[in-house]
Amino acid sequence: NAVFQNASLPDADFSSARMPEVFAEGAKFPGAKFNGATLTHADLSHCDLTGTDFAQASMLRTKLHRATLTSAKIPAAVRLLPPVAARPRS
Repeated sequence: NAVFQNASLPDADFSSARMPEVFAEGAKFPGAKFNGATLTHADLSHCDLTGTDFAQASMLRTKLHRATLTSAKIPAAVRLLPPVAARPRS
């Protein structure tokens, strides 16, 4: 497990990294590369992920709550859920 809470790592290269249970709430990763990385149960809530590349990444149960995803490349297989307030009520 790694903790990157509130870290600032622009253009970091995490390509092919295995990152289970990473806690990075509030971190800034603009332009970072997570190509082929394995992010399982990671918490990237409130992160700046502007221009981040997640191509070929595995993101099982990764939290992106209120993360900035402008121009981020996210694999098509990753299903992003709408914010809770926007979900229809049953």
